[in-house]
Amino acid sequence: MRTDKITWYLFPTDPGTVAIVMINEIKHTSDRNERRNFYRVDLIRRVRYNIWGRTSIECFTQNISEGGLCLLLGEELFPGMTIGLEFVLPGKEPKHIEANAMVVWQKDYLTGTKFVF
Repeated sequence: MRTDKITWYLFPTDPGTVAIVMINEIKHTSDRNERRNFYRVDLIRRVRYNIWGRTSIECFTQNISEGGLCLLLGEELFPGMTIGLEFVLPGKEPKHIEANAMVVWQKDYLTGTKFVF
């Protein structure tokens, strides 16, 4: 099955400046080809991330799962890098989360991470 998804993001760059980023995803999936271990939920949330020894930077999620986050970043990171994350899960009682994650992949502005404990 083929699904096309075009997503527009407003990405704050400098004070008073916003970059507009379009991500066009074309997915071909079938149940037997699905390799994900966890169900993903499309969720756009503000996230603060930091690389050890650096000030936190704000970015946004594209989706979230029990295993990790897909982030929209404005910088290049490399697979294997560990980053600190801080975000709030929505709900009747919002939950503040602080976690570590490892970068698994990056394509354009999207970065896949998995939680590490």
